[in-house]
Order: sequence, then structure tokens, then C-alpha cells
Amino acid sequence: MLFFVEAATSGSGLRLLRQLTDRGEPTVFVTSNRAKYSGAEDAQVLDRLDGEGRLFEVDSTEDYRTPGALVSMPGPHGVIASGDRYLAFAAHLAEDLGAPFPSRRAIDVFRDKRRARELYDTLGVGRVRWAPADSEERVRSFASDVAPIGVIKNVRGTGSQDVGIYAGVVEAVETWRLLSAADRYLAGALMIEEYVQGPLVSCEVLVSAGHAQVLGYTDRQLSPFPTVAEVGYTFPADLPGALQHDMRTAVDAVVAALQIEQAFLHVEFVLRETGAYVVEINPRLPGALVTYMLQDCLTPDFAQMVADSALGRPVSAATTNGLVSSGYIAYAPARARASAPSDRGAASAFPWVVDVLGGVITGAEIAPASDYRGAVGHVRTLAPSRSIAQTAARAAAELMIPPSAPRTDTEEP
Repeated sequence: MLFFVEAATSGSGLRLLRQLTDRGEPTVFVTSNRAKYSGAEDAQVLDRLDGEGRLFEVDSTEDYRTPGALVSMPGPHGVIASGDRYLAFAAHLAEDLGAPFPSRRAIDVFRDKRRARELYDTLGVGRVRWAPADSEERVRSFASDVAPIGVIKNVRGTGSQDVGIYAGVVEAVETWRLLSAADRYLAGALMIEEYVQGPLVSCEVLVSAGHAQVLGYTDRQLSPFPTVAEVGYTFPADLPGALQHDMRTAVDAVVAALQIEQAFLHVEFVLRETGAYVVEINPRLPGALVTYMLQDCLTPDFAQMVADSALGRPVSAATTNGLVSSGYIAYAPARARASAPSDRGAASAFPWVVDVLGGVITGAEIAPASDYRGAVGHVRTLAPSRSIAQTAARAAAELMIPPSAPRTDTEEP
């Protein structure tokens, strides 16, 4: 049985589960709340699984006791996870099932960015100076003596949540105070690290039987400094061999150190002339629409590769098929209220567009990029060249930005 532990409610969503279920793979879906997927694309697959006794509602965030009904299902077993919040449950479930998956220890390291940085430093692949941000004095000292431009972040979570970039000691202290007082994702502690400027890419890795296969690289475009919201990405990225080797060396070192036998690793790097700098390693399927990109641009079939790896079957070597996929996330140019709904139809009709997500209704508050949660709309293209894919994605996504009226200062936030 192939156990999917939760899924995204947008972006990659339930498509991988639906594809594998449709082709006859014995899939199971485990969730703490089925209702949250009621409006998700491909949600009909949950009705099918429920009718066949293969959908289970359990506490997948706090209670790690695996129900006996799951353990008693016929094997072999595999586990697939797509969200950071549910990785701990997935690791416990895999252990109880005897399924290949990163160990509980490995997940604990990945889910605490301080512990991950300690590991990278030990392995000699870290390169980024950092410290716990456990006091104002420590933040002030780091910003003064180590990194005048830096990042203060929640040690848990992904997607630029609870992240602030500072320039100078005063901003560092102000950013730390704001984040310290905030209700942070997963109640994570804070850390501080130097800001390493350069292009951001993610290395998409499938680990099977202890071997890490690099499927390709996804480049990333971020909003203007000092925000860190992602606005665009393209797969596959064409990168110099030396940088590819640097990234591969870091991935292999971490896989060996944590004794990872099977996993999908979404590994983010900043690239500089001096090499690749690890940002973070996420032991889960990639978010946004990157899973769709891999499905459309890789041979053999990406969904089947993931299933085969999770179930301990042999996995073929992946190659790209000549197509290029690009995503673009549109944000409003200024803080305002939409005076009309987003034109999803115009975005969908744009040449080369294959996916359109999001959109806002009349009266919705819109704003420039701060993190991924403020997006107006999200478009993906598939084209025979990088230039066409990127240009079409941006043009189509910006068609979803609606006409608007300025938001007044007297409105309630």
C-alpha cells in the first residue's frame, strides 16, 4: 500500500494521488481533516478511496499513534509526504509500517534549521554563518560583528513564513522583536544567519535504495529586496557543471550522514561564483506547481518513479524530454482593494498556459509581495523553449491582477 500523508490544498494538491490511483496503484490517504480538501482540485479521488475503505482520518500533527487498521493493511508499504507540518507523523507511520522513509531522527534534524545548519557545518557543506536568535543581545552582536545584512527566521516551516531580512543593527533588533512577538508557525524558535546574495535554485532529488538521483534543477525568482517572496520558477534549469557537482556533493554528504534510504528531497541552494550555498533541505515533494513541472518535463513518468521508490521497487534513471515548464505568481503593485474579480479566463486562454490557480473576488484586499500567502494568482506554462515558457507565464499571471481602488488609511487592517 502507498500511504499519502496529507496533501497541499492548492498548488500540487491531490494530482499525484489521483494519477497513481487511476492507474491502479494501491493508494491510501491519511488526513486529520478530510473537509479541508473539499474545494481542492482532484478532490474526487478522496470519495473513491473513502468508498473503498482506503481513507483514514487520524491526528496527523500531534498524535503519532498509528491506528491498527493502517498497520494491518497488506504490504509492501510506502509513504509519501508533501507538507512540512506532517513529516513527523509520516516518519512515525513509516516506522510502524516498516516502510522506507527518512528516520525520525533525520526528520527532526530537517525540521529544525539550527540542527540542520549544525549538520551542514560538521560535513563541511554549510558555508553560511549563523547563530541562535535567542536574545536581543545575541542578535545585536551577530548583526554588528558577523553579518550587517542578514536573515532572522523561524527554525520551523518553509515558504518564507516568519522570515525577515535586515540591514544594520537597528533593523536586526526591530525584526527580531517583531518575530519574537508573533504567533509563529509550529511555535518555532528563531535563528539568525548572514544573507547570501545570488540566484536561488532547488535541486530535485529522489533517493532510492540509498542512492540519490538528481532529477534536475528548478531556478527561482524572488521579489525585490528586502522581501523574499517567490514570484517565478522554471524547470529544468541549465547550470554549469561545477555548480552541479557542488550541489551533488552536499546532497550526497547529507544523505550518507543521516542514512537516508528513501526520500524525495527538495534542496534549495544560493549560487555564487565560489560555489553553492545550502539554504535548506525539505524531505518532501516540492510545493507550488513544481510537481506538475517534473511530471511534464521528465522521462520516464515522474509519478511512477515516486511510487516505485517509495515501495522499494527499482527506479529508472530520469532524463528531460525537451519541454520547459515555468510558473509565475502575480502580486498587486500596491496595496488596494479589487474593484473587479481576477480574469482567470484571460489567463487560461493565453498561449502555452496549462495551469491557472487562485484569483481574487471584488473587494478583496491585494498588496505587493511579502510572502507566498499574498498572491493574487498563479500560472504555469509548458513550452518548447525556456524563453517562451517564462514570458508566457509572467504575461498570463499578470492578466489576473484585477483593476483596483486605493485602500484608505482609515480601513481596519
